[in-house]
Amino acid sequence: EADAERPQKPRRVMVPPKTPPKRSRGSELGSEPSSPLTPTTLRRRTSARPLFDTASTMTTMVITLKLQQLLCGLLYLRYEELPEDVFAKLLSVMDQSCQHAQNFNMNMALRTTLWKCGFMKLSRRPSPPATAPAAGGLGSPPNVATPAPPPVRLPHLLEQETRGYTALLGLLFRMYTKWEGGKPGGAVAAGAAGGEVEAEAEAKVVHQVWMNGMAEPRLESVCKLVMKRYIAAEQDIERVDSHESDFLDEEIEALVPVVILALQGVRTLSEAQFRQHAPWLYNLLCNLVKCRDPRVRGLVSDIMRRQLVALLPLDAGGAAAASAEAPAADE
Repeated sequence: EADAERPQKPRRVMVPPKTPPKRSRGSELGSEPSSPLTPTTLRRRTSARPLFDTASTMTTMVITLKLQQLLCGLLYLRYEELPEDVFAKLLSVMDQSCQHAQNFNMNMALRTTLWKCGFMKLSRRPSPPATAPAAGGLGSPPNVATPAPPPVRLPHLLEQETRGYTALLGLLFRMYTKWEGGKPGGAVAAGAAGGEVEAEAEAKVVHQVWMNGMAEPRLESVCKLVMKRYIAAEQDIERVDSHESDFLDEEIEALVPVVILALQGVRTLSEAQFRQHAPWLYNLLCNLVKCRDPRVRGLVSDIMRRQLVALLPLDAGGAAAASAEAPAADE
């Protein structure tokens, strides 16, 4: 009983000292710690999953296409009625959406990493089976068809890029060639009387001036991006093997109509407009001569014979002969 009445000493519990967790460089700056999955490990682990919600990302891509389509319709149908500041913002948004898609499509390392993670697994037309040579041994019939390697189609934003640039180029050339130099364009007849008619004509001229000035620099930028992208794709396909060139062929086929539209727009430029843009057009046209598509080569040849010849130091007879020999390019 005496032992029971004695107060027992509390037991000492050895608690290990707390060691502060190691912080990454990103956590020291107040951000989340970096993930152990680096692009190198992602390339090695083909079964790795993306570090984002795939379903949400796909939904965002579909909504972006719908918004781009609505924006194209608004710019085409109402571009003569929109105020200058509103029109400039909408045009800039359209341009940025196209450039975002183009930058993604040209980043092959990122697209390959996403494909290895299983994101946006796409099906495309199967490659024809490879035919093996005759083995000549027992049980090996000659010309046995061996299965071709599985087709590869990397994640892409081709639809956003091609549709956006098609609409943007059509709008810019429409603005630039229709409103050349801010001329009224015959909208108001000569000798028309009345203050309302004069005010309307003056407002239309002002509208034409800012529209022409807005279209000119952006048209140069968009044409450069479209043509350089196509030229780079044509050069890349020559450096890869036949299996890897399958998806590049499909991308080039998707880019050809956009390049054709750009060249058709260049062909509609007046002599003064073409002379102004000839310095940056010349090198691009020379590179496009080597492309594989006959329609692109035909348009380049037509532009050189009909418009570029006017800038050469030829006499009148030589220039007329060069223009007369120019074949009509396919529309």
